[in-house]
Amino acid sequence: TVQLNAAGTASVTAAQVNNGSSDNCSIATMTVSPNSFTCANVGANTVTLTVTDLNGNSSTCTSTVTVQDNIAPTATCQNVTVQLNAAGTASVTAAQVNNGSSDNCGIATMSVSPNSFTCANVGANTVTLTVTDVNGNSGTCTSTVTVQDVTAPVISCPANISVLSSTTQCGANVTFNTPTYSDICSATMVQTAGLPSGSLFPVGTTVNTFRATDPSGNQTSCSFSVTVTDVTPPVISNMPQNFSSCNPVTWTPPTITDNCAGVQVTSSHVPGSTFPSGTTTVIYTAVDVYGNTSTASFNVTVLQPSVAASSITSDREYNNICAGENITLTINGGVLGAGATWKWYTGSCGGTALPAFNGQTTISVSPAATTTYFARAEGQCNISACASITVVVSSGNGPVGGVTYSYIPVNAAPGVTDSLVVVPVAGATYYRWYTINGHVNSVLFNGSIGPVQTGTNRVNVSFVLP
Repeated sequence: TVQLNAAGTASVTAAQVNNGSSDNCSIATMTVSPNSFTCANVGANTVTLTVTDLNGNSSTCTSTVTVQDNIAPTATCQNVTVQLNAAGTASVTAAQVNNGSSDNCGIATMSVSPNSFTCANVGANTVTLTVTDVNGNSGTCTSTVTVQDVTAPVISCPANISVLSSTTQCGANVTFNTPTYSDICSATMVQTAGLPSGSLFPVGTTVNTFRATDPSGNQTSCSFSVTVTDVTPPVISNMPQNFSSCNPVTWTPPTITDNCAGVQVTSSHVPGSTFPSGTTTVIYTAVDVYGNTSTASFNVTVLQPSVAASSITSDREYNNICAGENITLTINGGVLGAGATWKWYTGSCGGTALPAFNGQTTISVSPAATTTYFARAEGQCNISACASITVVVSSGNGPVGGVTYSYIPVNAAPGVTDSLVVVPVAGATYYRWYTINGHVNSVLFNGSIGPVQTGTNRVNVSFVLP
């Protein structure tokens, strides 16, 4: 029995085969054939031993040479990297791991174990390569198979959402379906932007973003928008009703509310303004930050103020009566405003009231002494200025004596102004000045056409062209 060497060969000698051959004289030579073997001869081989003596006589015998291959193959490995497929699996072959394994006779088979991988094997894995030669001898080596997951997760977001804002909040509570995700191995998902489902989403557009990540760090994101539109106009409440008022007109402004902050309010008029006569419409306009507009209005009818009387006149010349006589007084001009009446006073404007004459434009009085009467309009909007008249009450005794001039102008030409003076008359209360010539408009007493009444005995006289 012989062993093949590393080169896959073996040989035998005649001496190895000879088992005590002999000759009567002497053996000259011994040969064996065949005497060399290869991997092809593994197993039993018949060889012939030829023995020759000194005289050239020869004889043969046969034997069996068993050739054995006991040398294991040389297994040589290399590291391999594989990626998981869409099913989350990967595999390697012996050929991928083999890095030039060899055998003296020849390799029959190669196998690697383990040769299949899942998500659980992501990372470095030790595998064994087994190399078997044609004669059943085996050799092994190990290598590292690195399993990679390079497939990103799959994530799907809901469709974009559009809703109307709440009428009581500046936004809307929006609920959405959670995005779905999957991975060939496993993954987790987090929200990276936006608001959680069920939150109050503000008016405008909010972008919600979700990200799925697997254990190998592969990531995928998706986004969808939530758009909230505000169509709710501001609410104008506590609006004044139509009313009538004197100037200046005032009122309590209405209350403006809205579901969103930032309402701009304008009005056509402001409290405390002076309005024109007639009816004016006051308009309030409220506009929120999203352009929603509300308007409301009310009418103001302006009440007219009173206008003071222009004068009070009497039915007696120079407003003069004797004691015990009556005199009729009449209010001239003026306008009674809203809710106004004429009221009479003596002593001063608003002094001693004469309620018996309230609301009368003409009254009859009989004062015992010289008295000044005042009348004014008193109403809802105002109290006018007073008009007045002095009723002169003369006693029973008149002036004593005639009128004597103590000074008259020297020159009565047009453009001349001078004084006209009489001697004081006992008992005289007033002096009345007038002219009896044909040109009464050419002589002015204290700047007026006569008759003119004064309380003194002197008057300024002017001469003018008629």
